[in-house]
Amino acid sequence: MKRILLVSVLIVFTFIASIVAHMPARFVMQYVPVPRGLSIDHVQGSLWQGSAQQVSWQGASLGQLQWDFHALSLLSGKAQAEVRFGQGSTMGLRGHGIIGYGFSGAYVKKTIASLPAQFAVDQLALPLPLDLEGQVELSIEQLLVNEFDQPIPRCYQGVGAVVWSGNKAMTPIADLDLGPVVVNITCEDNLVSAKGEQVSEQVSAQFDATLAVNGNQFTYQSKGWFKPEAEFPSTLSAQLKWLGSPDNQGRYPLSFNGTL
Repeated sequence: MKRILLVSVLIVFTFIASIVAHMPARFVMQYVPVPRGLSIDHVQGSLWQGSAQQVSWQGASLGQLQWDFHALSLLSGKAQAEVRFGQGSTMGLRGHGIIGYGFSGAYVKKTIASLPAQFAVDQLALPLPLDLEGQVELSIEQLLVNEFDQPIPRCYQGVGAVVWSGNKAMTPIADLDLGPVVVNITCEDNLVSAKGEQVSEQVSAQFDATLAVNGNQFTYQSKGWFKPEAEFPSTLSAQLKWLGSPDNQGRYPLSFNGTL
């Protein structure tokens, strides 16, 4: 009797899984909660394996999205898939990783995304022109978000890093060889914390920053320092007077705060 019951359960489960797997992705997307500002268009394929030809966030094109669903994740009460994204993105975005949805909310893990460093710089209101070489790469070890009814989903918990793989920063006054820049990032209960450092023969720097999200407003605080090294460009040395006096280790303190 137990064997018959077990076989019956397996048959029913297989039948349901087969229906879900072959269900058109376009139909399923009508019932999947997505954050405000996220648009997923021209969905093709099935829930099991499919693609969206165009994904955008706040009007910015993220390019094509492709996914492969992990069937076994359903046994643990999660819906999880491997994704690749960025093909055709107007911002040069490329990436791949794992996304899912469970009882605690949506999550991202083991995900890497990169885009040209210059694109990132162009989004900032800087006081003087700045050109950067190379790519900016975001790696997410784990990220859990929820409360999709808010203007910005809540970052419940996360660990990741941002790495600039370029070397040179170019300004109208002089060029700087900065070397790789690494920023470690964590988030907990909607508070994002970042700690970064950079070292080269021309300049070294270090900073700590926090970013708090309240509704659709960002409040940031940043504190750090930078130190001209032995090969710091002489044309930039004359500009250091505007930063005040360095400390006894030759470091110039920096501090910024405000809202976005």
